[in-house]
Amino acid sequence: TDWPELGRLTRLTNAGVTIPNLAPATIASGILEVLSDDHRRATLRAAGLHAARTEYNWEHQSQTLLPTYQDLQNPKSKI
Repeated sequence: TDWPELGRLTRLTNAGVTIPNLAPATIASGILEVLSDDHRRATLRAAGLHAARTEYNWEHQSQTLLPTYQDLQNPKSKI
């Protein structure tokens, strides 16, 4: 659905389509939109794979997360 973070991520990566709600007919429409166009489906797939390989993976995300976890574990100052 086009929830704030999911919609933003979908638009940012161009790796899918968004739907306005979870009504069965709306879900079916979104699925059919992707399945009806082989070229578009391949483009969305390639964009999703690219996003996973370059941004949304442990190797990349750990560069931000591990220092954050270490800071939480060993705070420099106590409040």
